[in-house]
Amino acid sequence: MAWTGSKKRSWKNMAGKGKGSGGPPKKKSLTATVSALAKIVKKDHMTLSKSLDYADYVYSANNAAMPYEKWYGQSILFPSNWTSTCRRSNQTIISPEAQLKNMTVSICCNHNSTLLSISWYVAIVRAKIDWIPSTSFGSALRALVDFTDMGFGNAPVLNYDKFTILKQYSFVTGQIGLGNPLNATARRVFKCKLNTVLKAAPETASTADQNWLGMNDTDIPTNQRLYVLTWVNAAGGVAWGTANPVPSMYTSVRFTTCQL
Repeated sequence: MAWTGSKKRSWKNMAGKGKGSGGPPKKKSLTATVSALAKIVKKDHMTLSKSLDYADYVYSANNAAMPYEKWYGQSILFPSNWTSTCRRSNQTIISPEAQLKNMTVSICCNHNSTLLSISWYVAIVRAKIDWIPSTSFGSALRALVDFTDMGFGNAPVLNYDKFTILKQYSFVTGQIGLGNPLNATARRVFKCKLNTVLKAAPETASTADQNWLGMNDTDIPTNQRLYVLTWVNAAGGVAWGTANPVPSMYTSVRFTTCQL
């Protein structure tokens, strides 16, 4: 049989041989392409994250005597009342908006010298629609509308149509002289993600007035406002009268924010 020579090689048949083979570059699979794009997105995300200005703010710590069978409330989404911590890269920055990433609410309930066993109810709520509690609160937010009193020693039941309850606590404290001293205090901590954007409206045409940190709670839409509500009574239905000092609650809240 006569020799006909070797078959001519085609670059097409050599596709995919990779670098250095002299042929066309190796084609990337769909998985490799997606992986490469993911790396680019991740790198861009890291660049943006490093450009954010993270800062912590503390709601002015409040230590208040608790009234017997009356609501005590605190509006905590009150930026002008906050104090910045050391984790702030630029103390003089003014921005029209900021994102609230999360918050940590810390409460400490002190029984003090009361002779009775005290029942505590504490709720952290976000208002709905146009609900705004009275400034004095008093014995009722709005009796039989916003809450129902379940009787001595039992926690009130709030109306879920009026607020979103983020967290609620119900517990009892006793005298410091009876049993374990820890029975006279109760500390609770609640952490939650907010991811809420606060936007400031300018008071004048100047952009310098657009500072979210200068807002009061009245500048914030009602459905974004946050409150800590407290209701205290005695299991026996008897007020603590002349106890000095009366039961009190210490509240502290930390907010973590970020802005571009």
